[in-house]
Amino acid sequence: VDTGKAYVVFSDYPLSAPALHGTMISRCLPQEQHSAFIKNLFETQETWAAEPQYLDILKQKAASFGMSEEKFNACIGSKELENSIIERIK
Repeated sequence: VDTGKAYVVFSDYPLSAPALHGTMISRCLPQEQHSAFIKNLFETQETWAAEPQYLDILKQKAASFGMSEEKFNACIGSKELENSIIERIK
């Protein structure tokens, strides 16, 4: 990677509703925050991914990256975004 002969490609592959919603939020954040948000999700997944109230936790995480509640709700409610992620998985 350091020599430029190879590169890393990150591709979303959410296998659960919490993972799908986390992916959706990451795509609604500004591009420069995407990697940091995904890193945070992976590093803290044991604290949110299996929790019944995971959306509340994701909303708090998104807010810490500057996302408003209105934008969070619009992002999570976007069927177009959801379907594009699901189609990519297929």
